[in-house]
Amino acid sequence: SGSAQMFDKTRRLVALAAEVVRKMPNDVSVRGHTDSTPYKAGATYTNWELSADRANATRRVLMDTGVPETRLSNVIGKADTDHLVPDQPNDAKNRRITVVLEREELE
Repeated sequence: SGSAQMFDKTRRLVALAAEVVRKMPNDVSVRGHTDSTPYKAGATYTNWELSADRANATRRVLMDTGVPETRLSNVIGKADTDHLVPDQPNDAKNRRITVVLEREELE
């Protein structure tokens, strides 16, 4: 909670996902998410920065494992605007990243 530092297990999982992503022609969108637990009043670091930092940490792992930077269409911090568990905004499951393979151009 409150950290963009990736667990080793998560890093290995993202690296495995990168193996699949590299084989696909699609561009990639990386999104970071947080739960709704706020930082203390007056904090200059918020869930917006945290979610963006999580997305960037994932971007770095994807690139380190061979996904070309040119395939990354965006890296987005969503803060607590898109919960995985909407009825439990402070649930730890809401602290996550998503890697989306974007739709190919239709001809």
